Amino acid sequence: MFTLISQILKDFLAMFYQYGAITIICALLIIIVWKEAEDTSFKTIGQNLIQQFKEKKWQRRFLLVIYVVLILQCTIFNRDFNTNPLENVLGNWWIIKDGSINYELFENILIYMPLYPLLAMNGITKAISRPKKYKGIWIPFCLSLVIELIQLFFRIDLFQISTIVFNTLGGFIGALIYDYLKLALNNKVKEIGND
Repeated sequence: MFTLISQILKDFLAMFYQYGAITIICALLIIIVWKEAEDTSFKTIGQNLIQQFKEKKWQRRFLLVIYVVLILQCTIFNRDFNTNPLENVLGNWWIIKDGSINYELFENILIYMPLYPLLAMNGITKAISRPKKYKGIWIPFCLSLVIELIQLFFRIDLFQISTIVFNTLGGFIGALIYDYLKLALNNKVKEIGND
């Protein structure tokens, strides 16, 4: 009987933990809309929202919010408890792991590639007081380190140095691609202007 109650309690707490944060975020958004609806109407809110989404600034902000929620969902909210988060501190460094391809390595790189471009498009990288050439490394490194430390202290999944390195590498690659495309586009615009 004790085992049954213990398992039910464990499952309930795990469910609350995994979906609790996203539930609170959704609840806050609903409360904000509800408050606005008291002052105006849902129809007016919808019309205002549609008007704002026609502006590129709000489209970029929306993409950034979706990306941040996706990162949090993948790294913190949707993970299981781990009794020993220091089980594999160094992590997995090789493309081949246990005779098969280590997809986690590629996922850790790919998930951080959009970070710098999304922050730059929203003007957030300008507010960071680091030399420009280091922002592409500094931002993903700090975000990845904070997420790994949260995983460590709250015993969510594993704390792995390889994850921090590959996330930082992904953010750096994204920054390089963004800066290259921005430079190439600016040069093309100058060429067109000179013709």
